[in-house]
Amino acid sequence: MGVMRAKNTGTYDHSTATWRLRGRGLQVSIRQLSKRYGVKIDRSEAASRPHWRRFLQDLEDGHRVASPLPNRIKSLEGLIDRCRREGRPQADIDRLAAALAAAVAVPHYSTDHDDGPVLHPDATAAASVLAMLRGDGWPKDDGPVDAVTVGVLNSLIPAPPPAKTGPSPVRIRDEAAAAIARKKKKDHKGHHQFGQAVTLFTDQTGDIGVHDVTVVHFRAFVAAAESYPSWGRTTQVNQIRAVKTWLRRVRSDHDCRYGFLENPDYCFDTPAGQKIQYTLDEVRTALSHATGGVRMALLLGLNCGMYWGDIEALSPDKIDGDHIVTGRAKLTHRPKPVVGQWRLWAETRAALDFDHKIGPLEVAYTDFAKRHGLPVHKALRKTTTQVIHDHVEDAEAARLFRCEGLGGTHGDKYVRNFTPIQVARLDAALVKVASLYGIS
Repeated sequence: MGVMRAKNTGTYDHSTATWRLRGRGLQVSIRQLSKRYGVKIDRSEAASRPHWRRFLQDLEDGHRVASPLPNRIKSLEGLIDRCRREGRPQADIDRLAAALAAAVAVPHYSTDHDDGPVLHPDATAAASVLAMLRGDGWPKDDGPVDAVTVGVLNSLIPAPPPAKTGPSPVRIRDEAAAAIARKKKKDHKGHHQFGQAVTLFTDQTGDIGVHDVTVVHFRAFVAAAESYPSWGRTTQVNQIRAVKTWLRRVRSDHDCRYGFLENPDYCFDTPAGQKIQYTLDEVRTALSHATGGVRMALLLGLNCGMYWGDIEALSPDKIDGDHIVTGRAKLTHRPKPVVGQWRLWAETRAALDFDHKIGPLEVAYTDFAKRHGLPVHKALRKTTTQVIHDHVEDAEAARLFRCEGLGGTHGDKYVRNFTPIQVARLDAALVKVASLYGIS
């Protein structure tokens, strides 16, 4: 037999000689079973059980409906589902469920009940007004029901939202984690700061679906980015742009409505660059006091224009004779990054130490700079660029020092970067710079 027989459901009430299947709202008496099958059945449980099972099998096989009220049952089942989707009070749902159980329990031979549809709870007021106008007292709980009128009144109630089907919605935090992982896979040195920005955004949204992101969340993110303690204004703007680019990709992948991304109120101009540099006296002061890892970071900034990401990525295999041969760490994810070559000063080579952790080193240098009234570490790159431009009077050597490729078609298609002649040109410029700094 099917599911009902396999589970052996159904109980026998000896006091009323009735079989019940509570899960389906079914009940049938011995008298009803006798009338149904045209045989006299003993009132005992054992004697009536085969006829009860036959009755269940008939229902399962569709030989006969469980109730003479199929339309009312169908209407009640649909109305219960609708009320749940509408978030109706539980009292309404319980009342409809009780009516459904009563309809299911009506004997199959009964002719005392109406087989009509059921009013939506919000339609009862309109039905009462209509009943007064007609003067017939309609609708009544057990009286005849005008199916057409019920259908019209129910149709006036706004339809509920469609039931959610299919897989669970994609979460914004899952998209954030995937984006950070893609940057890490590309060996993108900016993945850490990008991760900070995206995580800052998801801190404002919480773990919601991608379609639930609104301008309120984006405004909260912008406010948080503009107050982030370790970001200057340029970094704030760059990270807001990075999050906007990521959200455009999410929108494209999942057909989201992020209209706020095109709002000009959230388009921020990059501030003018702060040309903070060391003076020659400040360079000499720093060189006279720096030791250990701080001295290495100082010399790599002056000698090769390295930032913290470049120092972190530095390894012994990038030393080729008297030169460091590498590209800028933040550009290594590009298909064809520019690879620069810097002639090492003797003091720089002596200070090299590949067994260091960049976090503590950065903190140590920041403390060192504050102690001696010096600019930040990234100003070292700008300082040597300015010295090459002013004292060596060679803008091309300054470009090579910065490890920047030529722009436009000329640089992209015709002129190679860091040819032997260009390397020699930068070598000569660095020799002059070293003498100005008082470095051998």
